[in-house]
Amino acid sequence: MLSQVSDRPRLATPTTADSYFGPWSRGLGQIYIVAAMVTAFGAYDLKPIFHTLVLGFAFGCLLLAPRQAILDIRVSLISVMVLSLVAASTLWTFDSVTTAFLVRLEVPRSFFLLLVIAVLPLEDTIAGLKKAMWVILALTALALVVFPATRAHAIVAGTDEPYPGWHGFFLHKNAMSPYLIFALTTLLVWEKKKLARVLGFLAIMTLMVGSQSGTGIGASLFVISFYIWVRLYRRSSNRWSGGFLIASVALLFCAGITGAAAVGQISESAGKGASFSGRTFIWSAVIDAIAQRPLLGYGYGGLFQRPPSDTTREIWRNIGFEANHAHSGLLDLLLQLGVVGTVLFGGLFVSTLIGGLGVREEEQRMTDWILIVLSVQILISLSEPVFLGPWLLVMMILRGLTLKTMPSWRQRHGRVATIHGERARIRPEHDVEI
Repeated sequence: MLSQVSDRPRLATPTTADSYFGPWSRGLGQIYIVAAMVTAFGAYDLKPIFHTLVLGFAFGCLLLAPRQAILDIRVSLISVMVLSLVAASTLWTFDSVTTAFLVRLEVPRSFFLLLVIAVLPLEDTIAGLKKAMWVILALTALALVVFPATRAHAIVAGTDEPYPGWHGFFLHKNAMSPYLIFALTTLLVWEKKKLARVLGFLAIMTLMVGSQSGTGIGASLFVISFYIWVRLYRRSSNRWSGGFLIASVALLFCAGITGAAAVGQISESAGKGASFSGRTFIWSAVIDAIAQRPLLGYGYGGLFQRPPSDTTREIWRNIGFEANHAHSGLLDLLLQLGVVGTVLFGGLFVSTLIGGLGVREEEQRMTDWILIVLSVQILISLSEPVFLGPWLLVMMILRGLTLKTMPSWRQRHGRVATIHGERARIRPEHDVEI
């Protein structure tokens, strides 16, 4: 009997209950992914209670998951450390009410997403992300058609004209355009149906142009160019030939130039001037604030809230106007979570990149997707804060998926033993990865 051999890995045989509840678990997991993406990016304005109720789908997914899937759960240690620091920042935040509110909403959502991704098969996670994309695109299109106010922003103080740019149910066009970039990358890499690819591409680009976001349009051009380069690289018979390398460098150079030109032209046409809508003034004031609390920062969401704290007012005085955030990914990290948080997030970023490069050969699309998402995240972070908030959820998704596509995971979880004519998978020895 297997139980008499103590030095062998334990085996779990699928049960009738596993076979019955498994599909329910997978369905609830996909619903949770859709709901988590909608609530995290603010694609539809929901009351806080609904953010909590959404966790019920994650509970259902985990409770109904097959026993072996639960035994095989692996979570990223660095991801848990980042979420723990975000939660712990309630102890030193400069805005305890806002930080506590954000932590209650975002930390449970991200943590349960880690668990759901660990339980779901890879194809179900990707299916959930694609369904979330279509739901968010449909909600945004509905808002623009039904509610004229979603086609422009509120009137700017001191002017008689509304601020231009579509935003749908999103709070701001600069909240919508980063999600559209993520959706564009997901569509290009994972959507296989030609009609869906065409319709999705047209919808995303229409919304992007309507948003009049210079950063978003430049980043979308970068994503498209990067994707074309990746496809050429995959199909090339001699990837290291001089001609192919020259073409690759030229393509990426054109992508950078096109993106920079788009940002510059759109900023100028919108009257933003050489300071990129005053971002340089913001950066200078934020750097001065970081120097006063470099280690742990001001807490997650501890600044730029309303009503403003004395520190926020001081930063606004140094800027010359009221800014909503640091307008820089790196500066935003340092401002909210300090050097400690920035180092931890850097570890999450690097481990995700390494994990993406180390996936199995037959799952190269995962590598392509992760490389494009991380690269465009860096590009957008030059002028927008895209490392925390909803993009922290994206990082959890990417890191969680790399754990499931690494060769070491496949080798340990893919082996199958036969006991009394039934198939059973070997339980792993270690369940936590950096």
